[in-house]
Amino acid sequence: MGPTFDFYLGWRERNESTGLLVNDYNIDPDFSIGLMGKISKSISLTDKIFLEPEVRYSYNFTFDRTYAGFGIAAQYKFH
Repeated sequence: MGPTFDFYLGWRERNESTGLLVNDYNIDPDFSIGLMGKISKSISLTDKIFLEPEVRYSYNFTFDRTYAGFGIAAQYKFH
């Protein structure tokens, strides 16, 4: 569990063939603060290779929004 700090640096469309047109997009404020917690479990596949699935939950105080997600990390130990 720990704090999150989000900075909005800007946005621009890179693929002009999509037909998407955005005239202007801003976030005010461009800095926000939140709190994130996650739970993960390391699973040994071999003595050097591990998978670590995680579930995370985040609350953004500035915008009063909640977020949830999941992920899987792979680890390789060299020694």
